[in-house]
This record gives sequence, structure tokens and C-alpha cells, in this order.
Amino acid sequence: METNIASAGLIPDPRSRALIDFLQPLEQPLDITNGVLYYDYPLFRDADDILYKSKVLLATRSHGILLFSVPNVDDRSLDAAVLTELDDELAQLHSIILGKLLKSRRLRRSVGELALPIKSLLFMPDVTKRPAGSEDLKTGLVTALSVVKAELHSQRLDAPLDQEM
Repeated sequence: METNIASAGLIPDPRSRALIDFLQPLEQPLDITNGVLYYDYPLFRDADDILYKSKVLLATRSHGILLFSVPNVDDRSLDAAVLTELDDELAQLHSIILGKLLKSRRLRRSVGELALPIKSLLFMPDVTKRPAGSEDLKTGLVTALSVVKAELHSQRLDAPLDQEM
């Protein structure tokens, strides 16, 4: 798996480092050897010229795209308003990436459907109790690395995408 670190921000970011360190040894067991792992990339602007960037993004031919937001929150700093804001930001980035990928004929299954799945997850390892409002999230909430592994298992495609995609 190729790893691309787009900034020096990974050094003081223990949550993202833990996620990346967790994913790298899973390369062989989960067949993500054909994948690319990004930190602080890609960057996109929406129609209102607001900049969005992925904290951690894993793209593979066998699993599609997993997009992670890795906010610096714990049980004390996370309330329903903060959770809603984080969810909205990640959902917007998800929509931007979806729109970009839908422009490619090779990546489309039909007019409005991609040939690969995209899953967006709020990764919050320091949150130990289910936060208020979490049942209404547009994205997924993951608080343990073991759940990340389960998400990868569930997203595995029946057959990897063609090399030409």
C-alpha cells in the first residue's frame, strides 16, 4: 500500500497516526495492497469556496474509498452541536468527492451511481460513550480501531475494480 503524507501535521496528531499505524499491517490480511493511503489530502473547495480536506483517506481497488475525519475530541469536549458540525463537514467532503468521481465514465456504474463504494467515518477513539445525536448522523461513527477493521471487511467488493479504473 502506498502512503502519501501531505503535511507535517501527522507528527502532532496521535489519533491519525494510530489509525494509519493500524491500517498499514492490515495490508496483506485485508488485501489492501493495491491501495493508497493519504493523510491531509485531498483538498477540495465547495461551491461556496470553503476548503475541505480529508484527514485520512484509504482508496483501494478491493474496498473502494474509506474517508476518515479524525477530530480532536473526547467525551468532555463532544456535545450534540459539535457532533453535528463534524458530521456536516465530513458529509460535505463526501459529497464533493462523490461528485468528482461521478464525472469519470470509468468509475460510474450508472448515471448517478459509482462502481465503487465510498464510506465516510468519524474516527473518535477518545470517545467512550455514545454521544447525543449520534443516531442522526449522515456519516458513520467509529470509536475503536477494531470497528475500522470491521468496516473494511464489510466494504470489500466481490471482485476488485479493473486496473483501467
